[in-house]
Amino acid sequence: MRIAALPVVVALLIVPSGAGAVPVQQQERQAETLGQRPVFGADVSMVMVNVSVLDGEGLPVAGLAADDFILLEDGAPQTVSVVLNPDEVPVDLVILMDISGSVLADQIAMKRDAVTLLDALKPDDCVCFITFGNTISTGTWGRPDDEELRSTILGTQVKGWTPLYDALIAGIDHIEQASDECGHMAVSGESDRAAASSDAGTSPQERRKALIVITDGGDTSSQAQFATAVNAASLTSVPIFPVAVGIALTEGQGDNMGAGEQWRVQANARGADARDKSREAVAGDPVAERQHEFDHTARVARQSAQQRWSARLTSWGRGLDDSLREFAMISGGKYINGGESAASLRIAYNELLTWLRSSYVLGYYPPPQERVRTYRGHAVWHDLEVSTRVVGFRVYARPGYYRSDIDRTASTAAVQAGVEMLEANEAADSLFAFERALQEDPYNWQAYFYRGRAYGVLGRIEDAQADFLAAARVGAGIGPVHQFASIASGDLEQFEIAWEHAIRAHQAGIDMREHFEMLRRVSPAPAELETRLEAPRLYVGPALVPDPEAQAVLDAILRGIRLSISEAAAFGLVTQPQLADYYLRLQVNSVETEGRPRAGGALELLQPSGDRLYDDGFTLQDVFDDVTTGRVLSGKLRELATWLDRR
Repeated sequence: MRIAALPVVVALLIVPSGAGAVPVQQQERQAETLGQRPVFGADVSMVMVNVSVLDGEGLPVAGLAADDFILLEDGAPQTVSVVLNPDEVPVDLVILMDISGSVLADQIAMKRDAVTLLDALKPDDCVCFITFGNTISTGTWGRPDDEELRSTILGTQVKGWTPLYDALIAGIDHIEQASDECGHMAVSGESDRAAASSDAGTSPQERRKALIVITDGGDTSSQAQFATAVNAASLTSVPIFPVAVGIALTEGQGDNMGAGEQWRVQANARGADARDKSREAVAGDPVAERQHEFDHTARVARQSAQQRWSARLTSWGRGLDDSLREFAMISGGKYINGGESAASLRIAYNELLTWLRSSYVLGYYPPPQERVRTYRGHAVWHDLEVSTRVVGFRVYARPGYYRSDIDRTASTAAVQAGVEMLEANEAADSLFAFERALQEDPYNWQAYFYRGRAYGVLGRIEDAQADFLAAARVGAGIGPVHQFASIASGDLEQFEIAWEHAIRAHQAGIDMREHFEMLRRVSPAPAELETRLEAPRLYVGPALVPDPEAQAVLDAILRGIRLSISEAAAFGLVTQPQLADYYLRLQVNSVETEGRPRAGGALELLQPSGDRLYDDGFTLQDVFDDVTTGRVLSGKLRELATWLDRR
């Protein structure tokens, strides 16, 4: 099956020789992961599932216990260990409000009804209010009756552009840290509620969470791409409730997807008409509409990554409201039509309250996911089915979730802990933190790099060199990594390796001329030194696709490309796109994740103007096999180098 070509940008650049050193922090930021947010690590963390329960009249049902629910993962019954009941457990809300110029006509109703929403919340609920326009605000936390919070909402001024995708990601970050802001706020009756929570099998710190996005749906200024936001929404356990107002409800807006959108495609008119008729059939019945949405999501979830990818591509061009529906369905939230009048918006807020009041959180420990060394990082979809033992109740939950045997969040935290130990002169203890980081994410170059630094402090130079070289394999092109690999290799009198990584560090933007002179005193320079320093320097930037399974495959391809370029004598690898003269676009036409993950597409060499100079197709039969993937990509680079020489 072939899908629409995706312009996933990977760039090749020529950099002037002797480029200045790039700050380590800047290189680290650019080498961060591609917006993915794994929730479940290798230690089988508890899975938290947001569940809404309505009765036959569409009214929220509260008071259910663990034994009232039936939860299946991949068809197998699971034991519900935790139930956060809407009657007993507070909710932490992040309200994202669009204040761009396009919502000017709706601003009064938006702000007034947001305050009315606060009036309907309970005293121990907690709210963070974030605006997004020219900038994204840092957020104001408070209880529903907090005067500062209310004044901030009512005093908001509408202006600027619409960084919707950036704001959505920021909102997810805020809500996942809500316990730091809300979990320990003292309110009256806290001890009584704590006792009630204890009786319900929860702790007083456990709270429900939700993210509300009030917007017209257009994105005009995000740095993030739509795929980044989709991946973040699909990997968070927090339900997203978009409230669409104004232009999001207008037909024919598919051409205004925003600066952050790279995959603008024309909708299939026949498919769009069918969806409209299907929606019309359930219009006016919120229960039937909710069932329709989740039936659709469940069908999509059971498709292959290829089919899901294709389906999303054909829906994104449909209109602005479809992008909001995608965020709701993939996260287990609810898309709410805010209408184009003040009265309609008030009804939308009431509907939102209904879903919040029916919202449970179920927690369970999933079956262990086997770690396959070759396929580390391969995200796997797991089906979820949730029902109640009570006849007549309707249960709505996300149809499944992605689980990876890599936990980048835990790995990053472990690295940070190790760095703090290093700074406190506790190098020996820091080794345990870096080992933990690598257990969680074997592709975390920072864990290898800083563990190498710790070994160096302890005088274990051979171990330090091994870690610096490992960091250079998974973090190819990071200047300081190659710099330290060269220094450690020189200390061990392995001068050929020292020269190689000194060259790569210089190509990556580190000024290594003094280091070259030091090496010349103990070892002759390679005959091709000047040629290597003048070789085209290539940039491989982040690339995103709207599916975590496919994203894991693409990440593996990008790692292979970076390593192949770094090892190629004809090229140099940099991490600074502004230093580039050429761009190589990785155009992925097919991705299959069943069995041995496979991918096919083309590499296109572009000028900075976007003019295409060269293209060459590729097929990878087993993306996670580093040896075969490297062999194919190295061959493609040799062909590219030959073409550039002839040109």
